[in-house]
Amino acid sequence: MRSKSEIEIDKEFISDIKDLVDSKAEYLLKNILEDLHPVDISEILDHLDEEERNYVFQILGTEKASQVILELDQASREDILENLDEEQISDIIEEMQSDDAANIVQELDGETQQIVLSQLDYEESQEVQQLLKYDEDSAGGLMQLEFVDVYDTETIAEAIEEIRQKSAEVQKIYDIYVVNAQGNLVGTVSTEKFLVVAPNKLVSEVMNPDVIFAKTDMDQEEVAKLFKKYDLVTLPVVTLSGKLVGRITIDDIVDVIEQEASEDVSKMAGSVDEEVTETSTFRISRSRLPWLMTALAGELVAAFVLSRFESSLNQILALAFFVPIIMAMAGNIAIQCSSIVIRGLATGEIGLLDLQRQLFKEIRVASVNGLILGALLAGIVSLWIGDFHIALVVGVALICVIFFAAFNGTLFPLLLKRMNVDPALAAGPFVTMTNDTLGIMIYLGIATTFLLN
Repeated sequence: MRSKSEIEIDKEFISDIKDLVDSKAEYLLKNILEDLHPVDISEILDHLDEEERNYVFQILGTEKASQVILELDQASREDILENLDEEQISDIIEEMQSDDAANIVQELDGETQQIVLSQLDYEESQEVQQLLKYDEDSAGGLMQLEFVDVYDTETIAEAIEEIRQKSAEVQKIYDIYVVNAQGNLVGTVSTEKFLVVAPNKLVSEVMNPDVIFAKTDMDQEEVAKLFKKYDLVTLPVVTLSGKLVGRITIDDIVDVIEQEASEDVSKMAGSVDEEVTETSTFRISRSRLPWLMTALAGELVAAFVLSRFESSLNQILALAFFVPIIMAMAGNIAIQCSSIVIRGLATGEIGLLDLQRQLFKEIRVASVNGLILGALLAGIVSLWIGDFHIALVVGVALICVIFFAAFNGTLFPLLLKRMNVDPALAAGPFVTMTNDTLGIMIYLGIATTFLLN
């Protein structure tokens, strides 16, 4: 029998699955799918059409189905949920941890949500409804309600017995949380410590009182930074008053990091993350248009500035040859700088207090690159045009443009962050508008001053 790691999901394998689906070979399909990891099954389902996908999903057992549906992309998951009745959905949800259950319920329409919640076990229904109250991008929306806690007044022996009773409901116990009589988080104890400490000692004597925690309203990006900074596997979540209500596990944070990175890249490109799975042409168009219209407005401003130098261009036509180079280099430098700053802000490597340091750093780098590229371009222009003065103007202009592009590309994201505006979303349009306009003004301004006056 092959291990799960030996099964390769390639085109041939998916083609075989499609053939089995077409022939309704349910027994064979069940045997094949039983040996596959949920991630592999989700990969297969993503390559099937809607009818095939729903047929394969329906023959999965409830437990396997609950694991597979969490691994599907959003579009495939929505298709499957639309083809399941409320009872099937509730059966699948009951197999999940509370955080995963809440995520699935959140994707249902209002009427279906109410029916599914009414069919769940009362305790599980209450847990899901509790999680749905929190913003999905907050610590409260990420947390699961399954965790192990003990009282600080208990002995180690009493705590071990309590852990045994609670362990059946909790997957992957890493840390034991310690609470006081009011349920407030006061410390943690590692599972290893329970094995080496005398049974008659109090939990309060061996616990670590310096607890890193998140409050329910903390943004998921800040939660991810805590995991990275302190190398965490789990993180307790407390209410604003300090009461322990849940925990966040590393597997959820990996998803958050991937999601945030994908969102930032999409925002910088002027699109949305959902476009990968979105099929509606008009929805995709609507998501991209605002950024494109902003860029169009910026280019119109640049065109207006260019028209102000019409007489200069008419007198020395060769100046027009190098406008695309000046604008392109300004854009490239600005994108490099803004991308580094936006990434640094997202990961926490750059903070608002680092504005001056980061700005001077990028300006120093831009100065070196500007001198090298300016000298190189001046040499090429001199050989090409045969006019040293034009070559000198183009080279000096490129140095100045690179300098200002680096300044703008670094400064704008930091200023936007300080104004509580998402730099990944807004930096692109601002940088594009200013760089093209300033680039033309600097280039043709220098040319007019030194060549025509």
